Amino acid sequence: MKRNKLFTGMKNTKVIFLMVAVVGFLFYSCNKEEETPLDNTLASSVIGTYTGTLKSTATNQSSPATLNVTLINDSLVSMHCLSYNFDSTFTMQLYQNYDSIMVCYTGQDFFAEYGHNRNNYDFCTNRQSG
Repeated sequence: MKRNKLFTGMKNTKVIFLMVAVVGFLFYSCNKEEETPLDNTLASSVIGTYTGTLKSTATNQSSPATLNVTLINDSLVSMHCLSYNFDSTFTMQLYQNYDSIMVCYTGQDFFAEYGHNRNNYDFCTNRQSG
């Protein structure tokens, strides 16, 4: 009888040790660190803060402006432009055109700006979308 109790006790100890190891591994593997963009993505080459001037065509006056470009994913960025009497945020998709990085609107903004049916072709990613 003692042999069975000893064997059962060792079995329980092994199970408990295994559970602690698995739970510890899960906590370690699910640790979320601050994400930084990869060096080889389109977005990594444009994110940051830009400064310049905006000029009004109506008044012909210039004012200093700041553009903050933040990462949404590897090809989608949010651009927040802030100046005197101007504060707007745009979500743009990036695509590469030879040696240049271009932007285009996404979703309904794409249709509102360009006003045509794309015939199931996504010009931003150069692939069929339907």
